[in-house]
Amino acid sequence: MNTLDEQAGLAHPYPAVALPLPWKMWEELLLDARGARNTEALQLGSTYTDTARRRSEAWRTRVRDVTVLPTDGLIVSNNLLRRAHVVLAYLLHFYANSLPLDALVIIPLSVGLPMLAVARALDMPPLLTMSDITSWNWTCITQGSEKHLHQDDIPTPRLPFDDLSSPAFSQLRSQTTFTNLPDECAFYMVSVRIELRGAEALRIMRSVFQELAASKANSHAQINPAITASVAAHLTRLAAVIRDQRSLLRDLRQGVDPELYFRCIVPWWRGQTPGRPWVFNGVDSSLYAAQLARLDGLSGGQSLMPAVLDAFLGVRNTTFARVRPYVPSEARRLTDYLSGVGPENGSSDSSGMPTSSFKEVITSPLRAFILKVASPELTSAYNEAVIALKEFRDAHVPIVTLYAVTQARKAAREAEKVAPDAGKAGKGNNGGAEILKIVKGARDRTAEALIHG
Repeated sequence: MNTLDEQAGLAHPYPAVALPLPWKMWEELLLDARGARNTEALQLGSTYTDTARRRSEAWRTRVRDVTVLPTDGLIVSNNLLRRAHVVLAYLLHFYANSLPLDALVIIPLSVGLPMLAVARALDMPPLLTMSDITSWNWTCITQGSEKHLHQDDIPTPRLPFDDLSSPAFSQLRSQTTFTNLPDECAFYMVSVRIELRGAEALRIMRSVFQELAASKANSHAQINPAITASVAAHLTRLAAVIRDQRSLLRDLRQGVDPELYFRCIVPWWRGQTPGRPWVFNGVDSSLYAAQLARLDGLSGGQSLMPAVLDAFLGVRNTTFARVRPYVPSEARRLTDYLSGVGPENGSSDSSGMPTSSFKEVITSPLRAFILKVASPELTSAYNEAVIALKEFRDAHVPIVTLYAVTQARKAAREAEKVAPDAGKAGKGNNGGAEILKIVKGARDRTAEALIHG
């Protein structure tokens, strides 16, 4: 497994922009679904015109007729596996969500079987996740480089992502979207920028664990005041990083129209529902039981950085367990490591931070160390970081209200004018009051982590 990249952090540092020739057909089907080869993009099954219906069915027929391509050659590279997951996940969601609303969702073997194989290799669900639209799906456009977006022989340029004023942040783009709307790209890139900015947060965590490891090595001696001062300084830096991430989150309102987001983008993310299951045709379900148990749609709860900060700071996160199967395995192990879950065997450097794996667990998590030391300076720095994380979540509440709750209620009112029982249709996977309740709960639990006295 790859180590954390010094510049990219939780975002994959060099997402592949295209699969090699043996899997070119998947890329071509995706380009056609997106309308990127002089064709019109597919439309949602809920917004059909007659012309769109015919085009949609013609594309799905092509998908069904494609030969099942082997995935063995992808296993040699995690980068290729991630790109394959992105491409196949988009194909699945284009296929399922372009169907008429009353149609059964039967995923053809041509994409269903390779999707399940790739998902199993990555220990990921066989459908679209937050990583597919963000950390595995970005590129950096420099002058004259736009023509390379669909070539795999041009590396992504390495740029100074820690500087929010750097051109790198304004030059980030999504490789793949459903709608081709700039709003969709803007939404995805907010999450990517937050993760890229979080690379410094992860370096801070590594430095803190170096200090904790030094303190642990001298457990029978009085704690060195220099260690306490150093950890406090690191936590003060962490608070500044989180405040930068809050500013990046607020940028969402500048580039993403709430109505377009709710009506045109979110519906493409939907996975199976109790009333509309996804059936993977021709697949031996007993071979892929773990993958087929993870078919819920994408949600914002799959965002990685808040969960990592929760684990590091010791904030009680009661919702991450539900979305945990939908985030990359390395992120799951990292949150376990930071929160002190374990221990398991693994390799680590002098700080205790994992190198080849995230499995080795430090026995003195940050919060326990702070409570043990009971230093006013250290406690104040820790509380500053917790407050910064709470303020990040404070900023998230009005965004969820505007983009999910308000839009869901508006859609429900409009649907009710057509049919009294249709109001419920306005509540999508990311809409309604339930998501707001979850976000507010996370904010309140963050405040509970403050150390008093």
